Amino acid sequence: MAIILDTDGLTGETYRGYLQKLLFTKLAASLTGEQFIGTSATGTQDLATGTNAGDLPAQKGLFYQRKTEKWLEQLNASIFISFKRMLKTNYPLKQVLIIAGEEQLHDEKMVRSATAIGIVSAGLHQVFSEKYPDLLSKTIRINGILDERMPVYTTIDDIRETVASGREYFILADFNLTPETLTTLLKGFSAFKKMLHSSWKFMLVLRSEETIRRMDVEQLLSNYKYREDIIVTNEDLLAEKLRDAYVLVSMDGSERLPLPVIEASRGNTPVIAPETLTLKQIFGDTIVYPENNTSEAIGKMLMKMYKDENFRQAQKKKLENRSLSSGWEDTMLALSRLLRIESKEG
Repeated sequence: MAIILDTDGLTGETYRGYLQKLLFTKLAASLTGEQFIGTSATGTQDLATGTNAGDLPAQKGLFYQRKTEKWLEQLNASIFISFKRMLKTNYPLKQVLIIAGEEQLHDEKMVRSATAIGIVSAGLHQVFSEKYPDLLSKTIRINGILDERMPVYTTIDDIRETVASGREYFILADFNLTPETLTTLLKGFSAFKKMLHSSWKFMLVLRSEETIRRMDVEQLLSNYKYREDIIVTNEDLLAEKLRDAYVLVSMDGSERLPLPVIEASRGNTPVIAPETLTLKQIFGDTIVYPENNTSEAIGKMLMKMYKDENFRQAQKKKLENRSLSSGWEDTMLALSRLLRIESKEG
């Protein structure tokens, strides 16, 4: 029996691709006795050993139905797991849809065609339950997907010296940054700079062009008063950049798994982020929530972090004393039961 992983277009450069790679890698590593087949050869390269690429039928719409059934039958497939589509086929196949963002909920046909549904955060699960209360029995939570040990830093360099000209800096590393949220952030940083008259920096880590292009960022910055204090960078040495930041600021107010916040918390970097059900459930009061997501509120919280070092150190201590609940094993057990697969290790 084979488990088909929808690896077509898999990339770590988008929010969904980041989660997709993590989940597929963990699945392949945990269910060691199962045969895993990817829908794309390029998509299996970074996954666990033993994950092969199948000879995917020619695509039209989802796939040609007859060719898909023949392909699945040849592979003796039992399960199909995807973040973006369900197969149109009469072949007896359990199809699992992983929901990582609210936009997926708008495709009702896809959601209802899934045999089982995995949802990556508490808040997203609540949104789903309001829209599809009749489908709750088909869902499981997989919010433990990122529970891992502290990353190993590849360099001991102080990013403040090598990237930020020796200055303290705030950092933003959202996947779904938009021109609107970036504009709000820049106005908030302007308010902070006007109050402080300092040489502090703000580092923008561009992780994805799903919602904003680098040229759009440069355009917004072209007339920005404090352009010289904005550092536009990529994900290289991201763990170190997060570790050495004064504060992480997230502008993502959606009910998705808060990847940048989780990543920053591993290095005990204080966080300012919009309050969501998911963030409150995972972090409680260990991170700071502004009154609202306006530029004024952002500027006020940046200044509070700067002026009240005791408050900032208290936030760091809370993060040090709080460990993210280790949910991956429970997630795997739930997913295994849902798929009626028993891990050969457990």
